[in-house]
Amino acid sequence: MLVITGTQRSGTSMTAQYLTKMGINVGSDLWHDDINGGLENIDICLWYRKKLKIPDFPFSDLPEKEDFIDLKDMDLKAVKFSFLLMQPELVRIWLKERHGKKDKFLVLMRNLHDVFKSKRSTPERRERFKKDTAILNQNVPMLYQNFHHSLQLLAAAHADVRLFSFPDICYNLDLPKTLYIWGGIPEANSPKGHLEWENLVDHNKITNGQKR
Repeated sequence: MLVITGTQRSGTSMTAQYLTKMGINVGSDLWHDDINGGLENIDICLWYRKKLKIPDFPFSDLPEKEDFIDLKDMDLKAVKFSFLLMQPELVRIWLKERHGKKDKFLVLMRNLHDVFKSKRSTPERRERFKKDTAILNQNVPMLYQNFHHSLQLLAAAHADVRLFSFPDICYNLDLPKTLYIWGGIPEANSPKGHLEWENLVDHNKITNGQKR
């Protein structure tokens, strides 16, 4: 399973949105217009909420459902869980529950000061992300430490990881090509795939933090 994750505000939603346009089921139609982001896999979010016993994790208005899929039984081609690298404990749980599944981790990274700047760039974003940040207890130094510790855990487990930097991913087709060659998603290498990627990238919004 391909896991889309990263530092948040780093292209994870754009990548998940691209995959859905390619006909890939990521297990979510959840979208937040107020932050131009979403598609977090609902089953994974609900599973972690139950596991951690934190009612609002990873955000307070997550749709409830009783029959969510157990993490160890998840079997989609791709999922988005942008919160995974926010705390090392989340990675430890993932590696334990998914042991032997040979998941691949597509990690999208961004300068962490720009991540927090993007989260505070509009009143709507400040309102939503202050809740998420409080639940995860994050600031820039803590996120830096947690993110790199999480990557070290993946490396120690010999996980298959590919790292991409935002906004660099917006200026070429390296990411769609990687989704095709490494991620095993042939749709990403089609002419339609290239066109959809170009259509998703709004270069007018990259520099002022409006694109996730």
